[in-house]
Amino acid sequence: MHRARLGGHELFVVSHKTEYGHHDETRTPLREAALAWLDARGLIGDSRLQIPRTNVKFLDTRSAKIEAIRNLHLDYFVDDLIEVLEDAGFPSQTHRMWFTQPPQPAVSVAHPLGYDGTAIARQFSWRSISAEILSELSNSDVGTIIEHEWPSLVVSDVASTDGRGNSRVFRVQTTDSTYALKMYPDLAFDKRPRRLCEWSALELLSRKNLPVPSPRATSEALNWSLIEWIHGVAPDNDHKSVLEQATQFVAELLRLSRESPTGIGLATEACLRPSAILEQIDARLVLLREIQDERLKKFLDEQVTPEREARARHAKAELLSAWDQDVALDSRILSPSDFGFHNALVTDAGRLTFYDFEYFGWDDPVKLVADFVLHPGSAMSSKAQGWWLSTMVSTFGTDRAFALRLRACLPLYALRWTLILLNEFLPGKSRGRIFAKGIVESQLPNIRTTQLGKASDMLHAPIPDVHPSKG
Repeated sequence: MHRARLGGHELFVVSHKTEYGHHDETRTPLREAALAWLDARGLIGDSRLQIPRTNVKFLDTRSAKIEAIRNLHLDYFVDDLIEVLEDAGFPSQTHRMWFTQPPQPAVSVAHPLGYDGTAIARQFSWRSISAEILSELSNSDVGTIIEHEWPSLVVSDVASTDGRGNSRVFRVQTTDSTYALKMYPDLAFDKRPRRLCEWSALELLSRKNLPVPSPRATSEALNWSLIEWIHGVAPDNDHKSVLEQATQFVAELLRLSRESPTGIGLATEACLRPSAILEQIDARLVLLREIQDERLKKFLDEQVTPEREARARHAKAELLSAWDQDVALDSRILSPSDFGFHNALVTDAGRLTFYDFEYFGWDDPVKLVADFVLHPGSAMSSKAQGWWLSTMVSTFGTDRAFALRLRACLPLYALRWTLILLNEFLPGKSRGRIFAKGIVESQLPNIRTTQLGKASDMLHAPIPDVHPSKG
């Protein structure tokens, strides 16, 4: 709605809605309820970014609705009832969009046809509709929407940056501070509550004075958040001071975890028992094997599958009955999940600050430690890896099984990262990357070739040694 209004387009709501429900004995005024709903969510009003109330049209019958669409000379009309779009009276000059549920992965779905034989476009989210019919959201448009959503802020500058993961990020300068604006992925395709998860994590961690950016404002309607912009540089992954600050951050997370804060769920893809990591590997393999790509198929069959068998056999032999046992509640940790130097900056004051908490929640600390040392974006020397792992064994020393779980599962976590590097082969994942980083679809073949090479390197990289705790 905001994008359309900023582009100078006029918007209408044209609804076939009777005054009262046919079988409603309470005689609830449906049109008044609908207007109240639109008003409460800020969709109608007097702002230049809203739909004028006079542009909301209620009609008694479907034929009257179609007649209203014709009289308004609309360029596009979106409806969730295919019967409206297929009606013989629907105006031919108006592009029809059917708002419906996304198809299941790997399922080919044909477009329905209208009365005149033309295809009716399927659309699965308002964001995809915007991308189809409206111009790209400009930096100045972003600033205008921010001021509309949060009137206390006065925006002086907006600059787009490279997205993080699947989220788009803008640098926003206001009269009082500098913020990172995060636009989270389309909820129609990714149901994970990234915005809410990150917001809750930052509220908790910043309140406890951990080195994270402060949250400023968030919007459920837009699926956006404003977060403190951290001025800093990428850390030197092998610098002792940086490594020590990272271990201190983990120690602070551990202390906070022992306070057992409420209202926090599991981390995304949490592995609360060792066997869960193998289940995640197998689930990723199923999805990747559905992709029609000979290079990918050969890599999975000839290299990944044998390693999967060998590493699983090794882990099961090491852990025995513990392979299928959940980690005890008092041994779990509040984990950023996507934790590593790739999501950290060193400020001018030398403070290592971590960001990106979209996957935050409870997890086995083995996963946190393994991801940190293995993440492809946080390359560490073998010496730094060894120091990190031995320090973590000491940090989690009260969990006597920690070192054993870490040593047994580290090769499997490395295999999991090998498969994560192949995400660009998955249609849903590549859609998210295109949104976040502004790349075009024609670049995907080259990107996939690069990722296949990185995955091969990860698969054959030496696994860091884990020395058991002296205790």
